[in-house]
This record gives sequence, C-alpha cells and structure tokens, in this order.
Amino acid sequence: MKNNASRIQYLIVYDFDGTLADTFSPSPGGVGVHEAYERSIGSIFGDAGLDVYQKIGGLQNRGPEELIETILSSGNRKSLIKMASMFFQKNHGLKGKGFPLKWRNDAVGIITEILIRQKLSYILAEIGKSWPLPCQGTLKILRTIRRHNRLEAAILSSGHEAFIRKTFEVWGIPCPKVVVTDDDIRRREHLKPKPSVILFNLVQLKWFNSYNDNQDHLQLVNFITESRQRMIYFGDDPSKDGKLAKAAGVPFGWFNPSNRKPADAMPEEFFSFNDWEEISGFFARPKTIAAFKEGRP
Repeated sequence: MKNNASRIQYLIVYDFDGTLADTFSPSPGGVGVHEAYERSIGSIFGDAGLDVYQKIGGLQNRGPEELIETILSSGNRKSLIKMASMFFQKNHGLKGKGFPLKWRNDAVGIITEILIRQKLSYILAEIGKSWPLPCQGTLKILRTIRRHNRLEAAILSSGHEAFIRKTFEVWGIPCPKVVVTDDDIRRREHLKPKPSVILFNLVQLKWFNSYNDNQDHLQLVNFITESRQRMIYFGDDPSKDGKLAKAAGVPFGWFNPSNRKPADAMPEEFFSFNDWEEISGFFARPKTIAAFKEGRP
C-alpha cells in the first residue's frame, strides 16, 4: 500500500441520484431523469413503447436493463424489438461507455445500451449551475469527508460515470476516485445491478487498487475482509440500497427527506435522516473523531 493509505481507514459509499444530487427534479429545460427516460423510450419504441412504459408505472427506480426487460415482457416483444432495430439503424452513431454498439441477438443488451446513450444525450446537455442541484447538505458532507484524513468517499450508483463526473465538476468539488456505476456492470456479464453484493466487492477492489501498486492476492483478500467493517452505504431507496447494504454486511444510512416509512425489512443497522448536515455534525463530534483514530468498526 502507498504511504497515505494507512491514514484512510474508512470508506463512505454513496448512491448518487436522489441521494447526493436531486436529479429527479426537472432541469430548467424541463428534463430530469424521469423525463429523459420517457423521451428515450418514445424515441426507441414509439407510441407503443410509451404506452407500455406508462402501464408498468414508469421508471420505478429500475435499472436500465431491468426496465428494458420489463417493457419487452409487458408488450408485443417482437414488434418492440423491430421498432428498436429501426431506431438503431438510423442512430447507430450514438456515443457512450459500455460494450460496442452493434446489433446482436441479445436484444435486451443492445437495446439497453441504446436507451442509456439516448438518455445521456438528453441529460448531459442539461447539466449546469441550476441542475442538478445538490441535495440538502450534500456539499457540506462532501467537504467534510475531504477534510477528514481518516475518511474517503466512493460512489456506487445505477447512474453513469460521465454524468456524475460532470456534475461534480460543475459543483466545484473533486469527484471521488472510486466510482462504480451501471457502466461497469454492462461491461461485465457476470455483474448484476443493485442489490447484488458483488457491486460492493467491486467498490472495495477499486479502493484497494487506488492505493496499491502491486496485485498481491493475499493482501487483497485480507484488505477486503478487514476493511468491510469500516464501510457504510448511503442511499435513497430503502429497498435496493437497503438490501445491498444488508447483503454487504454494512450499516445503511437512508437519505429520507420526505420522512417516508420503509416498505421492506431494513438492515439491522440502519438509520434515517433528511439533511446531510446531520451526518456532517456526527463526523465532527470529538467522540466520533476519537473512534476513527482508534480504527473502531
């Protein structure tokens, strides 16, 4: 490990959409995550696809692949795939990060990629000082983490790295070094979206690699086992984010500005809060700082 790695003993892992950034509220141009998805579905599948999208209740916090599979399973699959193929032929120059954009027998995979790139074409253009706004207290908690030599931040999100990094740039705060998004999942067929615990393992692997110059497998195994007790996951979805934290065996901080009640069983170690100022204040307490210095779980 590099010299400064021994100081950073704790990893604060955040979801992004609805947790750090209010991406669900529309931009001044009328485009938020929900609007971008709806426009993209309409572009790819036409009115028939939009009808199915509305019947299944819209996005419902689904990941891109889950959303496409649900749409195809809930509508005329053959007809919808044909519509998507026609859209692809006209727009095969869409840019993005993922596997190569080439039509293949795996209809769900390629249409998912098309959906993501189409959605990004809408929302990347909307990023600016007015959107997406940070959630209540977000900037303070991010600055608190950066000032604390025992803490480091990471992002684990169903969103996209280009969007996240550009948003941090507009906010004027360096993006965390460790970022795991849907882009990483799509490039690895064995990875599944939230609440798959493998995603948390990938976060730890990237954390390890960011401070380690050589690939010592025994050191990696020891690091992953030993460091898990000093990690925490924050998210806005008590189901997917909460289940992920539970599967990973880490505490779950539920960012809950609307003071909702959880519909599903929550992890044993969880707490709800509606302003990141609460977490900043907790990290600043003398007792908390002393516990960090001692390396307590």
